[in-house]
Amino acid sequence: MSTFEGGRRVPRIMWAPGRSPADTVCDSLASTIDLLPMIAALTNKPLPDDRSIDGVDISSLLFGGAKSPREEFLYFNNGGLLEGSLSEIGSC
Repeated sequence: MSTFEGGRRVPRIMWAPGRSPADTVCDSLASTIDLLPMIAALTNKPLPDDRSIDGVDISSLLFGGAKSPREEFLYFNNGGLLEGSLSEIGSC
């Protein structure tokens, strides 16, 4: 329950032939909470409006060249301390 390895820098492998450029590396800031908004955007489905959605659509990161819509990501660790990550240059 910390933000050490396994928390902030977990690699993800994506495969989308014809949509995502092969052999590219993206080091932009994203999180698993961004998957719902991304999938909703890719499938042209609305997000629920009866609750707050903390994630953002990161589908542009899949298609090369875009910068993350996040500049920071703040969260509480298991000890209740506020920690975070800053998006420095981050690119795809």
